[in-house]
Amino acid sequence: MRPQCEKAIAEYLACLKQNFIVVPDGPECLLVTPFTRMDGEYIELRVIEKPSGEVVITDDCSTSDYLFLNGLTLEGNDDLIKEAGYIASTHQVDLISSELVVAAPESQIGDGLHRLISATLAIGDLIYKKRHRAISTFNDEVEKFLLSHDILPANNYEVQGRSSIHNVTFYINSRFNWLVEPLSVLSVQTASNRGKMIAYQWMDIKNAGHRYTNTVILDDSRGQWDNFWVREDLAKPVFDYSDMVFRWSEIDLLPKSLSAVQ
Repeated sequence: MRPQCEKAIAEYLACLKQNFIVVPDGPECLLVTPFTRMDGEYIELRVIEKPSGEVVITDDCSTSDYLFLNGLTLEGNDDLIKEAGYIASTHQVDLISSELVVAAPESQIGDGLHRLISATLAIGDLIYKKRHRAISTFNDEVEKFLLSHDILPANNYEVQGRSSIHNVTFYINSRFNWLVEPLSVLSVQTASNRGKMIAYQWMDIKNAGHRYTNTVILDDSRGQWDNFWVREDLAKPVFDYSDMVFRWSEIDLLPKSLSAVQ
């Protein structure tokens, strides 16, 4: 192999390793990969080590949640389940009750991780079959709101934390110095994972000595508030580690809060 090719592979692998984030969660861990879906959200996986030594990696139903947010529902849709299951099987990944799962011995965990990420991306591309309407995510709605109030955010803003580099969804300029993460979920597991990830992100950024106003905007539409955020175990990481939390139904308070610090 030519030296340029070897160098390209080595640097790519080093870049990948640097941009994975590991968040311990009891005996398990959450793994934030450097790979993103179409909406810009990073693919997050859960890694579980079994007493037998086997390692199970799962997407915690985040792929099916992503499809749902973009107008495709696996539940009760036999054709879509069949198609998603076929895509998963081509990557040697199981689709079990809307959850993508791969199990592998410890010696093959890297291959299993690669197969699961590939299946997650491929199944996410099913949203291209629903092209008769423009895809609008919660992030899009938040950005539109900010722009409508003459607040111009920077997207995918990179911040060096103490342990990791974080790409925060929005940064509101140096006059305010706000980091903003919209948070919309469709399952208890996703709410738990995302809440812990945001808490870790804010903590790591603060531990690096940065002085941002770390802000979360919670999507409380479609019953999300009553289904998830009234639960203390789900809400606590978000509220304890964020400087400000706004419910989407009360988002008009955000410009007022910005005005108060001008």
